[in-house]
Amino acid sequence: MDLYLAGPMRNYPRWNFDAFEHATKALRHHRHIVRSPHEHDLSIGLDPDSPDADDNAEGALSQCLRWDFVQICEAGNVMLLPGWEKSTGCSMELRVARDVGAVVYALTHVGIVGVEYRVLELDEQKERQVKEFVEDTLDRMGDIGPFEG
Repeated sequence: MDLYLAGPMRNYPRWNFDAFEHATKALRHHRHIVRSPHEHDLSIGLDPDSPDADDNAEGALSQCLRWDFVQICEAGNVMLLPGWEKSTGCSMELRVARDVGAVVYALTHVGIVGVEYRVLELDEQKERQVKEFVEDTLDRMGDIGPFEG
């Protein structure tokens, strides 16, 4: 399965890169194609261990979000890491995924033997809450510029 790996980053040690790396390796071991934002961030020079890491990440946020949204559209599947429910970025990614008809999965276990996940089913009320949360968040963030692939 071709998938985009989504998960919380901000306010986590090392932007949660360790969880992203662990899940990416396990999913690839089981023959999934993984598009991971942590790898993209590293490729554009963002270093979670840098003393000015958070400032650099905030400065690159719009570039990163554009990349994330394109990957969601191209992959057609999104795998959510634990903690996604409280993540502003994941809420935006989930909104994009729903809008483009991507299948959304919640990763429930990553282990030596395998990975376990389930299709994420949102009832209408939860989906409405997510939509409102994303719209409020986007309003607070302001314009991130034109969307380009």
